[in-house]
Amino acid sequence: MASTYKVLGQKTPTTYSVTFQDTGDTVTLASHGLTNGTPVAFTVITTTTGISINTTYYVISATTNTFQLAASVGGSARALTSDGSGTM
Repeated sequence: MASTYKVLGQKTPTTYSVTFQDTGDTVTLASHGLTNGTPVAFTVITTTTGISINTTYYVISATTNTFQLAASVGGSARALTSDGSGTM
């Protein structure tokens, strides 16, 4: 299941395909290079609940291939209650 996200704050936002996992409440994108605190947003979300479209979230718990989403910089991870896909 693929989704895309935009890294906000870029002059021309770039979109990327990602997947959402309920287990661990993670977003997966191989070698994403995002750091904690980076703002991201999604324009379409299919089947995943716990996050909304056109809402700014902040990257937390970034690893090489995954990250979690928080409502504020350094906030708690949003619970993703199902696996899913979408476009950001």
